[in-house]
Amino acid sequence: MKDLIIPKIEKPDEKTGVLVKDRWDSIAKPLDGLGLLEAAVVRIGAIQRTADPETDPAVVITFCGDHGITSAGVTQTDSSVTRRVAELLGRGESSVGHMAGVAGCDTMAVDVGMLGKESIPGVLDRKIREGSRDFRYESAMTEEETNKALQIGIGLAEEKKKEGYHLLIPGEMGIGNTTPATALLAAFTGLPVEEITGTGAGLDTAGLKRKKDAIRQGLERFRKEEQTQPQKNALRILASLGGYELAAMAGLCIGGALQHLPVLLDGYLSCVAGLTAERLCPGVKDYLLASHSSREPGTTAVMKELGLTPLVYADCRLGEGTGALLVLPMLRMALEVYRKMIRFEGTKIEAYRRYESTGPSDS
Repeated sequence: MKDLIIPKIEKPDEKTGVLVKDRWDSIAKPLDGLGLLEAAVVRIGAIQRTADPETDPAVVITFCGDHGITSAGVTQTDSSVTRRVAELLGRGESSVGHMAGVAGCDTMAVDVGMLGKESIPGVLDRKIREGSRDFRYESAMTEEETNKALQIGIGLAEEKKKEGYHLLIPGEMGIGNTTPATALLAAFTGLPVEEITGTGAGLDTAGLKRKKDAIRQGLERFRKEEQTQPQKNALRILASLGGYELAAMAGLCIGGALQHLPVLLDGYLSCVAGLTAERLCPGVKDYLLASHSSREPGTTAVMKELGLTPLVYADCRLGEGTGALLVLPMLRMALEVYRKMIRFEGTKIEAYRRYESTGPSDS
């Protein structure tokens, strides 16, 4: 399988990041008073290459796809639910639609691989195939399909940059998709399936066992194939064990890096997509921010691989991009302080000094 050919990922502008950090330190408040939010603003400034970073307008792009692996009994509901939720997405009536209305964020839903031939009103039809294949027995996607899904995500990032968006949020809807995501995480990291596999949307004990067994079977099939085709690479892993919406989210992460747009990851699924993007194109992780830590046990592991720290711990497991929307208003609040709060030079308060021997201040 051929590698995905894209331009080299440029690093964010560290000099601009220093300017943003210096500006934070000049504001009349304790150093690092807003903690991780200050660091996020610094990161966004370096990504956007400006000391006046922006998060608005932002857009959630929710990619939808179905999975052949659901035939292994790894889900509580069947694949028909993907389409039903996509219909709600198209009308702005799903969870992400309601939350986006409060957060002041635009939404977009994209069908990249759902079952069913009919288009859904309000959902962009970029269907590659009606569901992925059962990865226990064959690759979930072909080389051509995998590249197409990646290019859809890359192309949408370019499109949104031209439309004036400053921040991207990848979301997903696909019954059963924590199974391929966990298979990808295991393949990329070598972590034990037992440690990183969760119950998804509510499996019982027997269902969780089926899920772990299915992932192990897919990994074993992949390893046997790699013995005869030793050119192991990230694209091959993605095609073998992934899914269309996961690949499209990875493409959006790559596209965000290419367009110098920060990508605010949602939960477990988008974090695995971010790791996939990093494995495909080293340097993408510098353009990613983690919004929250979900309940899935693999979340901590994938964030560690990406070197990311979540801004909140809300124990969410909803998907669609909803977790990132919890954080978007927090980033706006931090930016309001960054832009408008008085600096030490305009007060009678002596500026705090930063010492290497001390940690972040809380008073």
